[in-house]
Amino acid sequence: MKSEKRRQKILVSLIVLGILSITLFIFNENEGYILEQTNNLSFGNLTQTQITEYSLTETTEYQCTLNMPEERTVILRIDDITPWNNLNLMEAMTREIIDRDYGASLGIIPKRMEEDRELIIWLQEINQNEKVELSQHGHEHSFEEFGNLNYEQALEKIELGKEIMMKYFGEIPLNFIPPYNLASNETIDALKDSGFKTYSGGTRDKLVEENFIREGYDATTYKYFTEEFIYAEEVLEDCNNSLDEKGICVIMFHPQDFTEDGKIVDWKYQEFIKVLEGLEGLDAQVVSFREGFCREFTSQTLQ
Repeated sequence: MKSEKRRQKILVSLIVLGILSITLFIFNENEGYILEQTNNLSFGNLTQTQITEYSLTETTEYQCTLNMPEERTVILRIDDITPWNNLNLMEAMTREIIDRDYGASLGIIPKRMEEDRELIIWLQEINQNEKVELSQHGHEHSFEEFGNLNYEQALEKIELGKEIMMKYFGEIPLNFIPPYNLASNETIDALKDSGFKTYSGGTRDKLVEENFIREGYDATTYKYFTEEFIYAEEVLEDCNNSLDEKGICVIMFHPQDFTEDGKIVDWKYQEFIKVLEGLEGLDAQVVSFREGFCREFTSQTLQ
């Protein structure tokens, strides 16, 4: 009797172990595609081992003469590039874009950037690729951070974020993305005075001025207020409709769109790949804000 109970316990234990093994295998497979692909980044070997910090005199300032693009144009915008997001995923998404000879604007959250040495090194290296634009995504990304600020408050936070961007990336950004896609009118005025040329907020942000262009997103892979994941087919349809209507489509991504509990979900990531593959059929150039809106683009070092 005792030996029979012992055998039953052993059998139950083996079944439990088998279930756990299968679960762990599936769990690891969710990230397998991403991790395998990021071992071969197309930016060249990441040889940099130390963070470069730039002084004011080493900082590049861009001169941009704005112009609306003459051809159908898709702009890829990846928000929330930050230490609390998955670096493997951010690398993989950017690599997939660059491998297709597309451009992208990466929305950098400046505050606490110093907490992730590997992220800074990666960003410093990929910023050498002319297809990549580093946009300023607010300062600390608090809830509706710029939604109700007056001019002085907005300018202070803008400059704090810009100083961090200058320190670690050696350039003054041209494009600004407000957290939660909201900014007060006073924030817009402060951005203009701070030297920004383009701004990308919500879907209603569409305005072209002589020295400032507002172009919000037209398609996205996740609607945060309804907590709804958007599949590639709908993203591409929204984008094509925008291209037909006004010749421009901004697609907004967040790395966390493709994760659950901080882990990469393979089927969601495959929807991101499907979006990139589907762009080939939209008859449009795929670029960053800088490449899309700067007719004449030069740079110089601050003196």
